[in-house]
Amino acid sequence: MTIYTNQVDKVCTLEIHGRLTAAEASQLQGELSKVMRLSDQIILDFANLEYIASAGLRQLMIAQKYMENKNGEVIVRNASDDILEILEDTGFDTVLKIEK
Repeated sequence: MTIYTNQVDKVCTLEIHGRLTAAEASQLQGELSKVMRLSDQIILDFANLEYIASAGLRQLMIAQKYMENKNGEVIVRNASDDILEILEDTGFDTVLKIEK
């Protein structure tokens, strides 16, 4: 998995490429930890994400709760139908803002 980070003012975009498995979840956690304090909005661009495991979903929930507590937001963009199905099946579509 590769993560490309772009910070503009208080908006941070993380482009995630590849598979977000349990082994890579700590990499996502590290990137999110770096940007959450400095951002009002985190955009997760999933255009190139092939798979997300429950450990990756856990990191999304942690980021969402952190950002919600500071009146920020997490937005998921460009998720494939397969990723959207995972988000819907797990109820994450009701917690996260999802944009196509």
